[in-house]
Amino acid sequence: MGRCRWIKKRWGGKLILKGILDADDARSAADTGADAIIVSNHGGRQLDGAVSSISALPKIVDAVGKKIEVHWMAASARGRMC
Repeated sequence: MGRCRWIKKRWGGKLILKGILDADDARSAADTGADAIIVSNHGGRQLDGAVSSISALPKIVDAVGKKIEVHWMAASARGRMC
C-alpha cells in the first residue's frame, strides 16, 4: 500500500481504491489515507472463483468502521450493473 500513499500525495484529489475483498486490505487502505474503497470483485467470481462482493461486505464494514467510506459494486450474471 506504499504506492497508494505515493499516489495520494502527488494526486491531491480523492483516492478511491476499487477491488477490495478482504478486511485486512480494507484496513490497509484506510491506513494509507485513501478516501474511500469500493468492495468489488471486478466480475471475478464468474472468471476465477473470487468471493462475491456482497459476501465480503459485512466483514469489511466491521473492519474499518467509520475510518473510511465503503461503497459496494456488483454486476448481475448478464453484466448489467446493480
